[in-house]
Order: sequence, then structure tokens, then C-alpha cells
Amino acid sequence: MSEIDWQFADTGGGDVTGLNDPVTTTFKGDLSPHYHLARESIQNIIDAHDPRQKAPAIAVFDVVERQADKLLLNNTYAKVLDGCRNFKKNNRDAVRFYESALFKIRHNNFIRILRIRDYNTVGLSGEDEDSEGNYFQLMKAVGDSSKGGSKGGSFGLGKGAYYGASSFHTIFVSSMYDKGKYVFQGKARLSSYRDSETSQIMQGNGCYGFRDRQKPIRDPSMIPSFFRRDEPGTDFYIVGFTDEDKQWQDQMMKSVLNNFWYTISKGKLEVRIGKETVTRSSLEKYLKEYFDELQPDKNDMPNPWPYYLAYTSSDHKIFEKTLPVLGKVRLYVLMKSDFPQRVVYMRKTGMVIQKKGIGSVSPYAAVFVCDDDFGNLILRKMENPEHNQWNKQNAADSEHAEKAVKAEGELRDFVKESLSELSNSRMPATARVGDLEEYLYLPGDRDTGSDSAGYAGSPIDKPSDIETGNFLNRIDAEELNAIAASREVSPLKEKITTGTVGNDFPLIKGSGGKGHGGKGIEGPGNKKIIVLTSIRFRSFASRNSSGGITHVVILKGPKNKKCFIEIKAGTDDSFDTVEIAKAETGRGEPLKVNKGNHIECIQTNEHGEAKMYVSFTTSDKYSLNIIAYENK
Repeated sequence: MSEIDWQFADTGGGDVTGLNDPVTTTFKGDLSPHYHLARESIQNIIDAHDPRQKAPAIAVFDVVERQADKLLLNNTYAKVLDGCRNFKKNNRDAVRFYESALFKIRHNNFIRILRIRDYNTVGLSGEDEDSEGNYFQLMKAVGDSSKGGSKGGSFGLGKGAYYGASSFHTIFVSSMYDKGKYVFQGKARLSSYRDSETSQIMQGNGCYGFRDRQKPIRDPSMIPSFFRRDEPGTDFYIVGFTDEDKQWQDQMMKSVLNNFWYTISKGKLEVRIGKETVTRSSLEKYLKEYFDELQPDKNDMPNPWPYYLAYTSSDHKIFEKTLPVLGKVRLYVLMKSDFPQRVVYMRKTGMVIQKKGIGSVSPYAAVFVCDDDFGNLILRKMENPEHNQWNKQNAADSEHAEKAVKAEGELRDFVKESLSELSNSRMPATARVGDLEEYLYLPGDRDTGSDSAGYAGSPIDKPSDIETGNFLNRIDAEELNAIAASREVSPLKEKITTGTVGNDFPLIKGSGGKGHGGKGIEGPGNKKIIVLTSIRFRSFASRNSSGGITHVVILKGPKNKKCFIEIKAGTDDSFDTVEIAKAETGRGEPLKVNKGNHIECIQTNEHGEAKMYVSFTTSDKYSLNIIAYENK
């Protein structure tokens, strides 16, 4: 047996692990695995930026293919997969996972690999047993991080995003560092299994490298040419890259723009995804391409536009203060109609950590930044493993627990007082009502925007009753007290059921003939139209420049799909037919309106999306129900 191969250690009577260990399952939720992978990997790249380099850190994502035997997925590795499958034979999901991987190896299939490369970085420094080194922390440590306060990671679990995007739970890492030093190793996070020769129960976590204590390869002549670096930095190879929806580039681009717009705008980061490159000069171009300024900022559909404008606009207001624990902090605030009334929070890394909705009489977007070294240390201790929350409880067991409690109060009070000061200065005295402002500035997390979503033909049960900030500015002082308290909206008493499932074909009056899709022949005067239940939609309402209401409708479904849609508008009581006054594409091109509430000649783009702006003859906001039909 070769001295270089896959090696897995026995459990020694310790714990037996399953396929979904905490490292690989940390990043679950509404957003795609590709979104989390871009976020975590770029955070690591920013942390590894070489301080001697004036040029920004560069991250490159591309997909390549290689046959299994060229990827070191050899017989030893296949035997481990086989053992894992047999050990978990009663777990259907695990059996399916391992049989899929084994099939690809035994048939020497071409396997997709996501390659993540970085430049102007320091690489995986540190020797085999250097527990504080970058190599050890990445490949050997779990639940631990040696990163300082200005760095991104605090739990050492971000690496799970790499394994979670692999259909083999396997990666390879290759790095060049310290003027010509190299390190290369493969790593698999599988489930425990029984060795077929020794009958011992083995750990599911193993490495490709020297079989002496799973050591990495450091001689460049022994690193396969496909994996070998030729300049300082690190390459990650995610084996069996999972991309079922074929939209990994879009998801990663949205993650980059939402989480790192600040770092990119400062000229500290450039990102290339496929053939697209986001730099300081091209940032606005991509923000406009992937987001709409009118789109609400939701937890499951983030929109960075308002915060980018709050930071860059010449009309913004900047609040600066030196706090006892957090040190020097800044808050950039921009008030504008239909802004989300949310604050984005960042520290020195420049990555968005959290967003909090803080109520206000006036609509705004705000950006909080802490650049202080000690303040960053405290905030890092307050982060959760997903790096999307600051909470004093996360630091409860650390030496900085007391500081974290004070920091949380400082942060809350600074933001609250700054927003209150700005709102009071902008708000006419006649519009101030009692203690309303104090009520509105209670901190809390919430999504804002008049918004609805669902499958085409499937109504939304509750229309949103959250009004935009621009609307609040137009009402008089006597109405403000009523709006300050949230109110429940009764569920709809009537729902549209026609066409909500694929076998319902509504009858459309017109000439007879064969139905679309070869479903049969209709009687004279009636024509069956197929409902496209694969189309999903999202809609939200916003005031336009003339003071009226425009509804933005976003369809999502198969790419390049032609269809027409029927729109009905919801009230507290039912979905009713309303008349469309005007409909345009996202590029401002007019759309044909028929029968008052039908929009024709719609086609999704290469990403499976279609956006349109719809105005009704009334000036009300509605929760919309949309049915998509096969193009006539």
C-alpha cells in the first residue's frame, strides 16, 4: 500500500457519527447552500489578505470537471464509502448518498468540481502540529478558531459550508505560502463505518495524504499537477459540487453583493464568479442587475440596495461616537420613500453580520460600522456560529461576558438615539404625537414592506398591512396613533381554487379546437388553457415618483417559458378582479393587457425570472393572487 493514500482512524471506543455531523449541517435555512458557501469562503479570503499587498483580496469561483480516477477517489476511498453504506443500511438517506457516490467512482464518471481560488492572500501557513496556524485550524480543528478580533470566524464551523456543497462531503485543499512553501491534503467528512478487514469501527472523518497520522503533502513534486498552486494563496476543490437548480452563479452573486458590498466598495475585495467580475468600479452595475431598489429587504430575499445608497449617497447623515466598550463607531443613515426601516451591522471585516428593523415615523436605511480593534473582539465573541447575529448570550461563557453585556446596551442606545435625533429633526412639529416616537424606536427584528409570495394560482391568506414610510409621511397627526399599534388582518373569507392544481383546466371563451398539451377536444366555443403551477411569484407595492401605487411582480419558473397571467387583488374579505391601468417589463417596455386583468406575451429569462411593474385603475395597495397560463 502506498505511503500516500486515504486514512481513517478507529474510534477507539468513542462516539459513532452519522452523515449529518454539526460541521456539515451548520448552514441550513431559507437561503441556498451556494449562498452560504460564497459568504463563508469569501470571509475566509478577506481574513487571509496579505497585509503587504496594496491590491485587494481576490476570490475566483469556477466549475471544472474531471473523471473520478483523476481526483484521487481510488479503491481505498471506495471501500470506505462501501463500509459507510453497509453500516448505515437502515438509513435510506445515507444509503442513497453512498450508493450515488459509489456509482460515479466505479463507472469513472466525470465529476463536477467547484474550484475556489484566492489571490493576494497569505495561504495556509503553519506546520502540521501548529495549532494556531491556518492549516491546522482549517483541516484539523472543529469548533475552535484562532482568529483575532478583526477576523471573521469565531467558531471554526464556517468550513462546513465547503462540505455541505459536496455530494461526496469531500474537499481537497492546496496552498502555497511563506515564499515557496506548499501544503496539499484531501478531507472527507463521512459517517462512521466498520472496517471490513479489522472489524473495528472507524471514524467518518479522514484525510488524503501521508498515512503517518494523516499528514499533508508538503513536497510540491508529489502534489498532482491539477491541484498544485504556482503563486501564494489557497485553492479549494469541492468534489461533486451540488447544483441541482443550475443557478449557483446567481445565488453566489447575490450573496456576494448582499454580504460584501461594503468591502468591495472600499476596494478591499474583488470577486469573479464564472465570467462575471465584481470590482469597486462594477459594483453598482451588478447591484442594478440583480436587485431592484423598490424590492423589500426580506430575510429570505435580501436586498442590499438601500444600505449601499445609505453609505454612498451625498444626502446621508453620519453619526460618529466613541463608546466605552465598542470604541469608535459610525452610523450612516439615509431617509427615502419606501426604504425598509432597517439597520445593517458590520464590523472591521466589512461583512454584513445582521439586520435589525427599528421602527421610525420616517422611512430610512442605515449602516452601522465598528472599526475599533477591541470593539471588534467583543462583537466577534457575541456572534453566533452562522455569523448573522450579535447577542450577549453568545459570549456568556467567555472572559468578555461582562463587556458583551455593556456592548449590547451601547450598540442599542447609539443606534436608537441617532435615528430618533434624525427623525425628530426631519419631522414637522405638527406631526409629533405624544410619546409616539419613543414607542416607534423600540428595537426589534422584523421584516418590512407590503409583500406577498406563493405559487401561481395559489392565493396568499393574509394581505400585508404594513404601510411604506412614504405613506406614513402623507397622513396627518391624528392618524399616527392608530398606525403605531400593529393590527391583525382577518384571513381571507374566500379563496380562488380554480387552477391551483395541474389537472384543473379553466375554460376560456373563444374558438373551439384541440387543447394545448394534447389534453383532448373541447366543445364549440370553449377552449381549455393549461395552468402553469411550476410558476412561482412574488409581489410588493410601492409609491412611484408621481405619488401613485405601483405593484412590482416577479415570476420565477422554468427558463425562457412563455405564458400569460391573470391578476386578482386581495382585500380583507376576498380576492376580487381589478382593472390594470398599465403594465411594463422591468426594462420599461409596455406589456399587452387583455380583459382588464390579463397580461399577455410574458417570457421568463435565461434565469427563469420575469419582472413587471403593474398599476391598477385604483390607487390602493393589494396582496395579489396570480395564475399563470400556458401561452395561447
